[in-house]
Amino acid sequence: TPEEARGGDIAKIENADMITLDILQKKVTLDVCDEILQARAPNRHHHQKYGFGVELFSPIRSLVCEASEGATIFQNPGEERC
Repeated sequence: TPEEARGGDIAKIENADMITLDILQKKVTLDVCDEILQARAPNRHHHQKYGFGVELFSPIRSLVCEASEGATIFQNPGEERC
């Protein structure tokens, strides 16, 4: 994701971390205390340039909003583009 590529909190998720999905509130929460999360170094993944649809979706990746903004390429009527 764009957030992961910039070293955001998504890049700090580790195996066995608990994540809460609240459908009614439309909210995703990483259940790790702030002190631990801030102490973690972002996981850096080496992204492939080719294969598995990478080249197919490369033009779209630059259009995707942050996860906190809906992680979408679409704009809601009456709202600014993220």
